[in-house]
Amino acid sequence: MDAKEREGLINKLESINWDHKKALTELCIPESTYYSWKKSYEKNGIQGLKKSSNFAQKTERVGFEPTVPLQAHTLSRRTP
Repeated sequence: MDAKEREGLINKLESINWDHKKALTELCIPESTYYSWKKSYEKNGIQGLKKSSNFAQKTERVGFEPTVPLQAHTLSRRTP
């Protein structure tokens, strides 16, 4: 979700009388994320909603799972 979409979501939820929790659940957006976006938007405007790091871009690109190399472990036959 880019900054413009976040701004639109914040403005829409603030302008209508829906239950924020229910709407966010239906959109699969955690409440903590929404309120973090809202606080940042109130403080810094649209600039506050822009992604600020490569980590954020990487995690969104791979489905919110950071690419971290994992070591393969095997079971030893010598296990007592």
